[in-house]
Amino acid sequence: MDKPPLIWRISLSISFIVVFLIVIEVLSVIYVKIAIRKGTLQNAEEVAALPVYKSEPWGATYWRDEVDAFNVVYEPYVLWKRAPYQGETITIDEDGLRRTTHSECTAQNYTIWAFGGSTMWGQGSPDWLTIPSLLAEKYEKSGKSVCVKNFGTNAWVNTQEVIKLMLELKHAPRKPDLVIFYDGFNDTYSLYQSGMVDVPLNNDLIKRKLEVGYPVQQAWNHAHFSELRLISYFLQQMKIGQIIIQLGAKLRKAQSGSRPAFSRQLDSEQIHAQLDSAYLKNMEVVGALAQQYGFKFVFFWQPVILVGHKQLSVEEEVALKKTLSDFGGIQTAFQEMYDLAQKQKDRPGFFDIADVLDKYKGTFYIDFAHLTPEGNSLVADRIFDVLHNNPM
Repeated sequence: MDKPPLIWRISLSISFIVVFLIVIEVLSVIYVKIAIRKGTLQNAEEVAALPVYKSEPWGATYWRDEVDAFNVVYEPYVLWKRAPYQGETITIDEDGLRRTTHSECTAQNYTIWAFGGSTMWGQGSPDWLTIPSLLAEKYEKSGKSVCVKNFGTNAWVNTQEVIKLMLELKHAPRKPDLVIFYDGFNDTYSLYQSGMVDVPLNNDLIKRKLEVGYPVQQAWNHAHFSELRLISYFLQQMKIGQIIIQLGAKLRKAQSGSRPAFSRQLDSEQIHAQLDSAYLKNMEVVGALAQQYGFKFVFFWQPVILVGHKQLSVEEEVALKKTLSDFGGIQTAFQEMYDLAQKQKDRPGFFDIADVLDKYKGTFYIDFAHLTPEGNSLVADRIFDVLHNNPM
């Protein structure tokens, strides 16, 4: 029997390889989704096991909602926002804003816009126990009905918040009477993570996606787009390639022993530049917007577990130890940034409330910065006191 022509044998072999790669990629996609879900659930279950959540009837439900609701979608200029979600303890509307209870948004009511990262959004708390909801409740109990909108978004830095403020001022029919910013952790961590001043979190990932990913459509006419770069792009896009990269990272971590998985040492010049460019200059921009649109503004510098004089509980000690073991040099970076921020205490419109938990015992931190509902309540109390006791 004659052998098939060479061209047919080559075609058959290529077809087999392609089908094999497709099957491997499909299985890799399934594996990655399961692994991400499993890891997210494991982290949520660990936090849900804290006494503060085990004692609450909504505790277990909240952390199920937290896992299910953790999706983001693209948002122009600010890069991402939360996807809509409706659960028992978490509600996110079509604009990516989380529900604020005790908030009455009528044309006549005093309107407050609250900006921040996941701590303002309320990670670790149901809708009715986030900082904006607790602040609205404080106003309600004082006899003043207000409208509070929670623009807090996971992993946003202050510059993203200011851009979002500008966009909302351009389009919102009801302008705010007061704008609140609650920051500190993300703006410090973004510098620590990237080593770059005034960039969003995960800046390197976004940069690679744009520089390597987008030009592929025009790669054939791009004089500097090498074949190696093209292969690298496709490998990064394939789930099997991502799995290989992750396994390599785990192997390096295992070989490093007790050394942190990531480490960066920042100098004082970088930290000064970050506070100035990514925060203090933003205050100037917001000040100009406030004059133009007729609102008041306040910037609050938040508490974090890495800095301060709080007597840590056993659970908080565990959270701190984990953070320090994962990120080398992070406590030094935060201490210097927070020391520098504390020196701004006389700046109009700025209030350092990083010490808000210092005199309290018990568990208020559930990780490096996110607070229990009781912690949120203490922060809301301090914010409310500042707004009523200080002319702005």
